[in-house]
Amino acid sequence: MYKKLHFVSAMKDRKVYFICFHVLIFLVLKASTNSDNNRLTLYTFSQNNCVTSCTGGLRCPKDKVVLKGLIDTGKFTAQNKNLISLVIRKRSNPFTTFCSLAFYECEGYTTGNCYCKHFDSTKEIQFILNTTADLILSQTEVVLIVENDQTTAKSSPPMHLPKMYESSDITLEVNNLQITPDVKTFKVSTHEEGQITFCCHNTPTPCNVSITKDGQIVSSNITCTSYIQHPGQSNHYTFIYFVCNENKISFTLSAEDADSKVGQLLRIFHLLLYFFVAILVVIIYYS
Repeated sequence: MYKKLHFVSAMKDRKVYFICFHVLIFLVLKASTNSDNNRLTLYTFSQNNCVTSCTGGLRCPKDKVVLKGLIDTGKFTAQNKNLISLVIRKRSNPFTTFCSLAFYECEGYTTGNCYCKHFDSTKEIQFILNTTADLILSQTEVVLIVENDQTTAKSSPPMHLPKMYESSDITLEVNNLQITPDVKTFKVSTHEEGQITFCCHNTPTPCNVSITKDGQIVSSNITCTSYIQHPGQSNHYTFIYFVCNENKISFTLSAEDADSKVGQLLRIFHLLLYFFVAILVVIIYYS
């Protein structure tokens, strides 16, 4: 009985030691992460810091991406050998270096995509990414790294850059019909009240859209707008859109009666039906 109790007690002690060991490992890793965060910081992406008129997303190659970081140089050894790198990756791909600078290069601002400035009074380096929006950077994870022969420190957690669009990415639709340069008409019910909907997709925000008839704007909104066409109205419409409050673009389309072919088929069906009924009546009458 005593041996059994002793065995149970020993097992409990081992379990306690096991838990304590893993807690210690967690604290060490957390302390290491906090240490890196105290030494270098990559600030969260802010649309307001960028050179753009968009409120969400960026335009390639019109807009400028701006990202800032801060490095406490007093907490790094081997000052002359320290290298600052901005690394990026998409999804689960490996990180790749976008740009690198040595500490000794941070004596003044430069015209490169990445530059830095060393403040002697505070022993800090301000790191700045200021580059043209490019698909390479679109929706990437970004990490700031300082490394030398002895150590490597990383900013944590990774920052995320927004989606960046090319002008050819935009999708325009009128009544679910994708608009291309060769499209001249769209379908709408003209016998009864018919809705005309114009939408702008896959572009930075805002995308302002308007429907114009006879020189007057009859409907406008952001992303999508709708107008109810009444019987007897003109079937010519001008559609206007502009992305990020710049460069208005317009195109004109004519509304086709979406019910016309259906109506013709129904009339033919009714005529054939009347014809067969008449023949059937004649056959019955003379039989």
